[in-house]
Amino acid sequence: MQKSSEEVRVYGCPAEEIMSGKIVMDKAGVFDDLSAAVTWHPFDRNRVSNDIWQAQDIKNYTFHGISAHASKAPEEGRSALDAAELMNIGVNYLREHVPGDVRMHYAYLDNHIPANVVPDTAKTNYFIRSSKRSRTEDASRRVDNCARGAALMTGTTVDIELVKCCKEMKVNRPLAEIFYQAMTQIPTPEYTKEELAFAAEICKKAGFPDCGKYFSGLEPLEDAPVPIAIGTDASEVSHTVPLITVSAATMCKGTPLHHWAAAEQAGMSIGQKGMLYAARCMAEGTKLLLETPDAFEKIWTYHRRDSL
Repeated sequence: MQKSSEEVRVYGCPAEEIMSGKIVMDKAGVFDDLSAAVTWHPFDRNRVSNDIWQAQDIKNYTFHGISAHASKAPEEGRSALDAAELMNIGVNYLREHVPGDVRMHYAYLDNHIPANVVPDTAKTNYFIRSSKRSRTEDASRRVDNCARGAALMTGTTVDIELVKCCKEMKVNRPLAEIFYQAMTQIPTPEYTKEELAFAAEICKKAGFPDCGKYFSGLEPLEDAPVPIAIGTDASEVSHTVPLITVSAATMCKGTPLHHWAAAEQAGMSIGQKGMLYAARCMAEGTKLLLETPDAFEKIWTYHRRDSL
């Protein structure tokens, strides 16, 4: 490799799944002086991501009511849990009236009140996302209205907390092409009979027997950006500097993400091989980026043009 004046930094980025680490770092200006950013994500295949990861809002809704004995004096109570349930019902009816790429999912938090007490507090956590920030914001406002309406119906109040938010992924075709070119020269991992048997058995137990039959080679680079129904905090960084994501197989192809079968495979040597492959792809792609004439000018021209 030729000598370069560029400095290569490695950042530890925690809490990706709850949209925290890179968003906090980006707001603090950590990435402002970078020429480009490179990251990776575990996946069921090896590829350079040319995907539009989703813009997201993460919100907490806390309802406040009045506690009462649920049998002796229910009329004195105002159920925060009723409000939370009515909000969720409203959101479920809302699903018909939002664009097809919008996703709204929720979980109950901190609900430890016994059934014989009218609950005076209830809390839900919502992820609201789509492939465009403007659509995410619109859906998020409508979810807020479902919460306010539920509070009004039940005589309760609601506090709405925006925990985290991020934009959709901003793709960079010239940067993707450089990394894809580098990855074509890197052998994908090979697996032992024991590893293949382990993956097949795990997928069979999980109810996905066809998933355990093969692993991904290097997938071709898509001709056009592809919206996908997952998110990452790296999306926020992609609006600050040109960013590329390498996806590396830490599980056999077709294994559902966020499933225990994915965790089992990623937690043994299969996942370790994927991690080391990703590290090599990031290193070799960065090396080629530094060696390619006018590469930074091209990726920044594309980055700025896409901002218009």
